[in-house]
Amino acid sequence: MIVGEEKSFCRTCTGFCGVKIAVDEHGRVAKVCGDMDRPLTQGFACLKGLVAPEAHNGPQRPLHTMKRRADGEFRPTPAEDALDEVTDRLQTILTEDGPQNVSGYFGTMGGDVPARLADVFVQPFKSGDRVAIESGCGRIDAVLEAEPALRRGAVSMTHSGRNLPDDGAKYHEVGSNVKLLISMHRDLEPINAMPRMSAIPVNIQPVQC
Repeated sequence: MIVGEEKSFCRTCTGFCGVKIAVDEHGRVAKVCGDMDRPLTQGFACLKGLVAPEAHNGPQRPLHTMKRRADGEFRPTPAEDALDEVTDRLQTILTEDGPQNVSGYFGTMGGDVPARLADVFVQPFKSGDRVAIESGCGRIDAVLEAEPALRRGAVSMTHSGRNLPDDGAKYHEVGSNVKLLISMHRDLEPINAMPRMSAIPVNIQPVQC
């Protein structure tokens, strides 16, 4: 039962989208929606923020620093020990193989175009082409732009912005609603119970303007 509502902001990324949080009788997060009164985000919040109730209350939510053991299971480990182990392993790589073999992964926020194709010359596409991108969950229309930094066959997409139409009618003007390519009910990440939002297989086909 929802007994109250509070205004706050999402901490998932540096967008800090304004949200309204419904709280149940146990003081737990029951529902999250975008805050229309927040000037910068105007009611938008991506799926990572909207599924906060599942992330907070899910039975698989990690409450401690976890380490994968030899049997594949995650078990609690002191945070200091985990940081020391990661530091030692990174130092070994730096010493033996050099800094060019260490990279960082920055998630949550992508590039600044509706879709980017790693190498448009692999497919009969070119920058500016309008295409249909289809996953196992849904389909969107998008505009391609070549991005040499991506590996062949990879597509990078931003989060959908604000209140994009589900039918994608003006995708070439305002962007594509990429949340239609994922599911909130299957393919949940086991470690945090959030929808899988990367490494999703897609099929790309040209569409008529």
